[in-house]
Amino acid sequence: MEEYLHRLLIENKFCRSFNTKTMISLLESSYPEYRELLVNIYEPVAVNAVGCMLLNKDIRELDISADDRIRLADYFRGFAQDEARRSLRAAADRVCSELGITDPASCDYLRHTSIELYPRIKAAISGGSLEEVFPSLRREPMEFVSTIRYIDGETMDDKKLRTLIDEINDCRSVSDKIALVRQQVHSLSDLVEVLNVCFWGDECRQLLEGFGKTELDLLRRYCQKKPESWCSNSGWEDFL
Repeated sequence: MEEYLHRLLIENKFCRSFNTKTMISLLESSYPEYRELLVNIYEPVAVNAVGCMLLNKDIRELDISADDRIRLADYFRGFAQDEARRSLRAAADRVCSELGITDPASCDYLRHTSIELYPRIKAAISGGSLEEVFPSLRREPMEFVSTIRYIDGETMDDKKLRTLIDEINDCRSVSDKIALVRQQVHSLSDLVEVLNVCFWGDECRQLLEGFGKTELDLLRRYCQKKPESWCSNSGWEDFL
């Protein structure tokens, strides 16, 4: 829990360096239904800040155009893996300097986020576009319509999921449990697994009350597809 709160403080401090409306525009572009999804705000903001730094643009604008993505693709095509990661690390250091971030832990956090970008960049270049890695800001105000479409995140490996489940079950309060879910669970299958073994009785209701219509509809469909005799260990499905 201490480590989780430490990471949360680092992410919040970083995001406070940017205009709220700009971050919302970026989220609307990256996750059209972000209001109803489990998304991490820090990652897209950090990624586009690093991208803008590589392009010698104002990092606080967080905007990367289609032409910018072509430039970035050409830039990374000329690098081997180690060279690319060194470049991303250096860009992260320059972002910290630009934002006046001097805390070693915060700088290390951004360096790690930046270095971990390389596999995504490499795959995106092979696929022909960096749009999923470095999105542009949404230009028009978005009219939000809740639908059943769900943007599912990456599923954790078994070891990481088991560790998270143990961490959630060690929490003393339901609010701490919910905070961990919001921060670290980004896929439907992981969410169901956590609901099955980590939330009990009224805890299930409190967690589900914080979900949007999209998430709840998806969980209902998940239950409908299960055999009639199926039930979870915790009975969370009774609160839908």
